Amino acid sequence: GLVENALKYFNRQAAANTTGLGTITLVNGAQTADTTIEVDDAAPFQIGMVIDIFDSAGTTKQADSVVISDISLTGSTIDVDTAVTCDDNGIICIAGVRDNAATDGKEFTGLPMVFDDGTTTATFQGITRTGSGEVPNYRGVTLAAASAPLSTSLINQLFTRAIRMAGFDAANRGDAYFLFSPEQWRAYAALAVSQIRFMPSDAPDLNKQITVMECMGKRAIIDTDFPRDRVAIIGKDLVNKAVATPLDWEDDLGGTSLKWLSGYNIGVMVLYALMQMYSKNPRDGACITGLATVSI
Repeated sequence: GLVENALKYFNRQAAANTTGLGTITLVNGAQTADTTIEVDDAAPFQIGMVIDIFDSAGTTKQADSVVISDISLTGSTIDVDTAVTCDDNGIICIAGVRDNAATDGKEFTGLPMVFDDGTTTATFQGITRTGSGEVPNYRGVTLAAASAPLSTSLINQLFTRAIRMAGFDAANRGDAYFLFSPEQWRAYAALAVSQIRFMPSDAPDLNKQITVMECMGKRAIIDTDFPRDRVAIIGKDLVNKAVATPLDWEDDLGGTSLKWLSGYNIGVMVLYALMQMYSKNPRDGACITGLATVSI
């Protein structure tokens, strides 16, 4: 369960992290001594998760290791075990992640950072995207939807922008796939003509279930951790997992030589350390950002 949960935590941060410091979502409106906290999106949380909340600048911790006791997905609120006072747009992250994040360009990489063109993060993986000494070819490819709903026009524009700006020809790439939240997939499905596939030997059966979800002829991956205001097209070189140093700790949790690894919390932190994501090529993908958020 520890390994499975660590993978889920990793996925949440990788999908939504906008600053490299583990941001999951933001507080929606100032909260004063409240145990029910309004958030931008309650979907990334789970009951029992331990979180920290920092001020909107990300410098002052306003809630330390509070435990989530209940979640309202449709109401976008979380209940915590301790009354919290925090700022509007306070930054919520998994407990301990932001405190221990690196500041040398090797911080936790999230997909929003990879797709960013330098607007959110001027420097990415130690390379300057905008400003003095900038490397324009290291910018991500984004298409701002300006709160418009998903449309076939936006999807087509994403394909053509990726070709024009990055040479990423998703239509002719066999490894390319779409990444949707379930809600944005629902919005797309409302636009699209259903695709029904038959094997050559099949008799036509219009009641046949569709088992492979596709958009523009590309496989669509549905991920509940992916933000509900985005849709992305991804190539194989966009992101990879990295292991900086094999620690070989798995067989030694009993404490013969790794006596410092005696506590549960330490074990969790080592698991996080083993799972880092980086981008080999930020231009091997493209993302529609700022879509109208579809309700759960």
